[in-house]
Amino acid sequence: MVREGSVSAAAKELRIAQPSLSNQLRKLEARVGVELFARSAGGMTLTPAGRIFLDGVETIPTQFRAAVANAVRAEHNWSIGVCSGVPSHVIELVERALERQARDAMGTSASIELRSAGSTRQATLLEHGELSFGLARLPLDNDRLVAAQVWREELGVVVGKHHPFAAGPTVTWSQLVTQRLLWFDTAKAPLYASSLLTALHAAGWAPDLVVADTSRHILFQHLLQTNPDLVSLRPRSAIEPDPILQWKSISDGPALEERLGLTAMQGTGYAEIVQRAAVASGWLPGI
Repeated sequence: MVREGSVSAAAKELRIAQPSLSNQLRKLEARVGVELFARSAGGMTLTPAGRIFLDGVETIPTQFRAAVANAVRAEHNWSIGVCSGVPSHVIELVERALERQARDAMGTSASIELRSAGSTRQATLLEHGELSFGLARLPLDNDRLVAAQVWREELGVVVGKHHPFAAGPTVTWSQLVTQRLLWFDTAKAPLYASSLLTALHAAGWAPDLVVADTSRHILFQHLLQTNPDLVSLRPRSAIEPDPILQWKSISDGPALEERLGLTAMQGTGYAEIVQRAAVASGWLPGI
């Protein structure tokens, strides 16, 4: 209201109803016990008391962010949300990088807890402070997060050992046209899902999607082993070694890849840790 000069202009800028903002102002003035604004036909200006009040509260956001950052530096227990299918060596890589940050940059140690959560769910938990970090597939569709790309790897075709593709060393795009694709709940990683499907369509494959919860590897194995026209797309390191499944590269046309990123909420101490870890580890920024 100070910047816009009126309740109506401020309400428009904040995208809330004018009566609601007027009511909030009345409650604030009642709580403080003085008039904060002088009203006139030309608009609203701060009273002397309002100016003193504004000078006092303007520092609160900075103080709050500093308090959060200090709390993070003292915190020993960090939680990481991990989406399904992340290779164990990538999780270990992230854990080591965070432990180095705790030890070298903050002079403390970190106890790290892993929690299973899809990319979309991670964003909600990060925003509510229920997770410290997320480990999710890129790209993300949330501009409130900062991310560093910690891993990238070629996507290949995964089949059961009795699948017709199992006998060959590679798979071609023309062979995939006859196959259904084992898929996941798109809501868990919508931007990653749409970008991958776009790449498949560009390569000439518009597969029928078989949506299933494959967070349990035994179910993932069973579906691929018992369906001779069903394949999945995964990085090789997420599959091998596996006595039941086989990984095949796509030998022609555009290559596919999976990118994984370490994320945190912008403006938090955790975001600062992600950025420092990225510099120390040579990770690329990425959303």
